[in-house]
Amino acid sequence: MIIVDEKACEAAVAIIRACEMDPRFVTVDEMDQLGARVECLACWELELEDPNHVVFGWRSAVKHQRERHSSDPGNWRMLTASEAKVARDEEGKIQGVIPSDQKVWLCLHCLDLPAEESWKTLEDVESHVQHRHDVEIPRANQDYVKDFAAPELYAASTLFEATVVEFPE
Repeated sequence: MIIVDEKACEAAVAIIRACEMDPRFVTVDEMDQLGARVECLACWELELEDPNHVVFGWRSAVKHQRERHSSDPGNWRMLTASEAKVARDEEGKIQGVIPSDQKVWLCLHCLDLPAEESWKTLEDVESHVQHRHDVEIPRANQDYVKDFAAPELYAASTLFEATVVEFPE
């Protein structure tokens, strides 16, 4: 049985619109390729004294909205090209911490759900499936899958994490 998370859908629509795309027609691949960065204005308003901005790729923005502000679809602002460059530069600094050539596995039970996690090593995803989903012997392409685009996507954007940046004035 598939259950649609209406709040996550509303958040995704708000984020897609902030990225100046039409949520009726845009695909997941198109959003990934767009590589836009968005800022959560609700968080910005809570921290007016803080010069830092918490920015996200579109997928992580949906997750953030559901985890931190679940009551409404949110208020998002797409970063300008120069702001997005600053954010990508910061992402590049933390990217080296993760060996993206090894972390290419995703849990099929969690895929595209609010509980979806970042890429994992094969050992980690098998352990996750066993313990989280009570699968005694996890199987490739049934319980988890290798995301062949993972290293490229990870290099292009931080899809599951926020990046904290301070924009020059």
